Amino acid sequence: MQTTLNDLTVLFLSILLEALPFVLLGSVIAAAIGMFVSENLLYRLIPKNRLAGLVVVSFMGIAFPVCDCTVIPIMRRLIRKGLPPSLAIAFMCSVPIVNPVVIASTYWAFAGQPHIVWLRMIVGLSTAIAAGFIVSKVTRDVNPLLDEAHTKMPQHTCSCGEAHHDHAHVHAGCACGSHHHDSIHKKAEETRWNSLSNKVHGFLAHVTNEFIDSASLIVIGAFLSAAIQMLVPRTIMYPVAASPVASVASMMGFTWLISLCANADAFVAKSFYGLFTTGAVIAFMTFGQMIDLKNTMVMLGFFKKRFIVTTVIIISILCLMWGVTINLLGRGA
Repeated sequence: MQTTLNDLTVLFLSILLEALPFVLLGSVIAAAIGMFVSENLLYRLIPKNRLAGLVVVSFMGIAFPVCDCTVIPIMRRLIRKGLPPSLAIAFMCSVPIVNPVVIASTYWAFAGQPHIVWLRMIVGLSTAIAAGFIVSKVTRDVNPLLDEAHTKMPQHTCSCGEAHHDHAHVHAGCACGSHHHDSIHKKAEETRWNSLSNKVHGFLAHVTNEFIDSASLIVIGAFLSAAIQMLVPRTIMYPVAASPVASVASMMGFTWLISLCANADAFVAKSFYGLFTTGAVIAFMTFGQMIDLKNTMVMLGFFKKRFIVTTVIIISILCLMWGVTINLLGRGA
């Protein structure tokens, strides 16, 4: 029993310590992208042609590496700006997989096995494009957003009676020429410093929150994967792990449940490599970044249930087919 606990601890810590640096790096990049890259820029870069748009949004993660934790709110804002839902689905599915940090962490986790990195990217990109295309045909790109109550921005009024939406403009002066402070330049300088301070504080807060959320999930995922491998008898696990179909389905269910961050899931997947089939490991690293429990709950707050169910079913079938195909072509290796 003591030996089993020692092995579990070693496996748990090895997964955790390898993953955390990539979680931190991903958190920093995600915070920077969130602060300095607007949805307007993303929207302008997407071609109007549907097929070209699917391809472009599927490769956007290379230039705009956002984590799966933040991709759905961005997806929602893009749809509100007029992006077809099918392109938003392709964006949601692919960006966490073609993310440079994710590619680097996968390469590090599967050192000496570059085919795993290529398989993850190929399966991820092809699934994203196919999912976007099928969603467009099934839903006809009907607006999937829940009805939202639109409220007017609070207005600030000046002594001239003119309304202003910009609070900073009210303090600096207004069109009537009335100034509300004696030291305009001093106030403007203080405002610039306050703005910079707020940005730095916001950036650090974003990094901290992102890291804590992601790190907590990788701790849970690492512990569960270590516990499964150390405590579940191989006589029970092997028939499922060796099956070209059941192995893929079980790993897809596991990754959906634990909701790992894309920047660290490769280290958990690596711990199952050799026990489970290659197709199951690839499905674990693709399906879990497209749809998981955490993202499903977030989507329920933004999108109509029918759209979510349709999207989940389409992505699930595509990932399952890819995983089984890899197993059959590779004889379940």
